[in-house]
Amino acid sequence: MKFKSEYYNETPIVEFIFSYGFKDGKIPNKTIKIFEYNQNIKGIKIPISMIPSDFGTIVKTIKSIFIIQNELGQTITLEQIGKNNLISIASKGKVLISFEDKFIEENKFVKQLRAWFLDERPCLW
Repeated sequence: MKFKSEYYNETPIVEFIFSYGFKDGKIPNKTIKIFEYNQNIKGIKIPISMIPSDFGTIVKTIKSIFIIQNELGQTITLEQIGKNNLISIASKGKVLISFEDKFIEENKFVKQLRAWFLDERPCLW
C-alpha cells in the first residue's frame, strides 16, 4: 500500500490535452520581466547574474568598475577582475554585504559571500 500512491512515477505520459478559445478584439500587451531576483540574503535582494546591468541602473563606469543604483536606492559597486566580479552593496554609506562571483563556465558561477551586515559582525558561509 505504501507505493500504491506513487503510480504516477511508473506511468508514462502518453498525451497532452490543450483547451483553447477565441476572443474578439486585440490582445493587450503584457510586460514580461525576464530577470527576477531569486536570492534573498538577510533581506538584501541579490540577482543571480554576473551582468552589471542586472543589478540596477549603471550610474558610472570607470575602467572595469561599475557604480550601480538599484530600485531600493542602494549603491552597488561591481569590479570586474578577469572573468570574476567583486561586488559590494551599500545603503546610506554603510556596506550591507560584499561577495565575489567566480566564473566557472558559461551560465555557471559561484557566489562567495564575504558579508558584513549592519551589526558589523562578519557572517561566515
